[in-house]
Amino acid sequence: MILGFLLHKGQIDLAIAEVEAVVGKGFLRDDFYFVDASYKKEFNRLAFVKGIYNLELSGKKIVKKKQIIDLNKINTFQKRRAHLLPAGHPAMTHPRLARAMVNLSGAKEVLDPFCGGGGILIEAGLCGLNGVGFDIDEKMLERARKNMDYFRIKDYSMKKQDARTFSGSYKAVVTDLPYGKNTKVVGDLEELYLSFLKNIKRNNLKKVVVGFPDFVDYRQLIKQAKLQIQKEFCYYLHRSLSKVVIVLKN
Repeated sequence: MILGFLLHKGQIDLAIAEVEAVVGKGFLRDDFYFVDASYKKEFNRLAFVKGIYNLELSGKKIVKKKQIIDLNKINTFQKRRAHLLPAGHPAMTHPRLARAMVNLSGAKEVLDPFCGGGGILIEAGLCGLNGVGFDIDEKMLERARKNMDYFRIKDYSMKKQDARTFSGSYKAVVTDLPYGKNTKVVGDLEELYLSFLKNIKRNNLKKVVVGFPDFVDYRQLIKQAKLQIQKEFCYYLHRSLSKVVIVLKN
């Protein structure tokens, strides 16, 4: 059976990477990404896919299509924006991007060592994944707990912990780095990022998805930490800021 994933035009590369991580590899034609697979409910978690279709192909042409599900209707990302949460915070990652980052990890458990108000952990929890959150600010952890409870997410744990010094083995790290505006950052940003990346290297963590603000020299920092960029995506936020999402290879 051929499934067709109707992609968001503005984020084609990110959408394809999501589909490949969650569903499997296929091929792009027009606005659809085709995968030879049977539909599973877990595919509904895709963030940059508008809908999933059963398709019949004749050569390069779609001769029949039937929509299985409209993901725009079921993934109500706009309703989970920070200002609508019981303990939201302006620095929280947009729910759609947070979901995509979780999907890119391809993991069943994710650690967010800069969890803040819990945006990434919420999306992981809604996907049925186990989440672990660290933050150096106890007030932010309290916010995150309130938000997780609001969505009745149970499979998570949190503790006060520095992202530069934690140790342990985790299935995947998924995090959106703080960049100083509306967040508690101690010391120089690039020093913080480099210390965190070196800690990823030290713990030999294999699956890592990180969001950087576009105004830092993230390539140089990654190189200094002796990590490698596997995939890279740019996500426009507003006129003065874009987010660069990096899938790292250790």
